[in-house]
Amino acid sequence: GADFDTALRNARELGYAEADPSRDLTGLDAAEKAVLIARAAWNTEIPLEEISRRTLDKDLYDAARLAASAGRRLCLVTKVERTSDGAAVSIAPVVLPPGHPFDRLTGPRNAFLIQRTDGVRLHLAADGAGRWPTSLSVVADLVDLARELRHAGTPTVTMIPAFSSEAHP
Repeated sequence: GADFDTALRNARELGYAEADPSRDLTGLDAAEKAVLIARAAWNTEIPLEEISRRTLDKDLYDAARLAASAGRRLCLVTKVERTSDGAAVSIAPVVLPPGHPFDRLTGPRNAFLIQRTDGVRLHLAADGAGRWPTSLSVVADLVDLARELRHAGTPTVTMIPAFSSEAHP
């Protein structure tokens, strides 16, 4: 049970948090990823300013510690769901029910819980922070892209940075 500032400092030292963690703490990083997921899954655009986000702050950290003292877990969950208009995204704290797949996560892990229309639930989890998990993820994405291009027969691809400083000052 370290206090918020100590926990954040420890996360930085372990490489789990950036030197400037404001994008993670404000939910902006999660919101940008959710926009990409909605675009890839349903070919829909969601403006960042339309995404409801809860900032990770001392109050939320204290609420998580309180939940933990009661044997429960509070997580900041990003929810992306298909709607009749395209998609909706929210980033909010959730007290997980016992037995929930996210309740079993430890350390700096990212997880996806995908609910298919046929009712099947898919749970995916992997390391989500630090130099090597991030590097591995980038390399895996490039391999997947190369494989996709080879099968699609597309000769070239123009990549535009999704989060350039010009687009998001």
